[in-house]
Amino acid sequence: MNAGRTRQLTAAPLLLRLDGENDAIENIAEVEAHNEQEKKAAPVQYGIKWNPRQESPEHWLAYAEENGDWSEPHAGKRIALFDVVETRTHDGYEYSLWRVMRVIERTIDKRGQRLLVPEIEIEGWSYTRLTAAEALRQLRAQGFSEEILPCPSTMAEVLNRNGYRLRPVLKAKP
Repeated sequence: MNAGRTRQLTAAPLLLRLDGENDAIENIAEVEAHNEQEKKAAPVQYGIKWNPRQESPEHWLAYAEENGDWSEPHAGKRIALFDVVETRTHDGYEYSLWRVMRVIERTIDKRGQRLLVPEIEIEGWSYTRLTAAEALRQLRAQGFSEEILPCPSTMAEVLNRNGYRLRPVLKAKP
């Protein structure tokens, strides 16, 4: 990803939509560095699908039970929507990332058979520098229905509560 080269093509605001292969902190750091260097240009925003790698679906199900807004679109399928803030460090800077998460628990399969062990699916999308309206638009584009999305004022409160600016961190002395 090279935001500088993209700026040669357009000065318009950019929204990068990246799949789970691109959720490395290096990509996020490059976008943030570009935004810090090009303060007069329209910011580059991003929505990156989270790659859960070695994450435990059971852990996120337990977290969703405590913190999620649950809906049940039909018998045997429950969906939780919630957000988490993750701080990641790269090259001496902390990046505060806001991730919207969805946990799906299925107890009945698509043929109507009850499952002995529930199926748990976890998904997440990291967003930064988004307004509440843009974050809601992105969630709708990902397939979230209106009844499980927060209202714009709640979304704005979450965005304001979770800052996304770079902060220098003291590096450990050898």
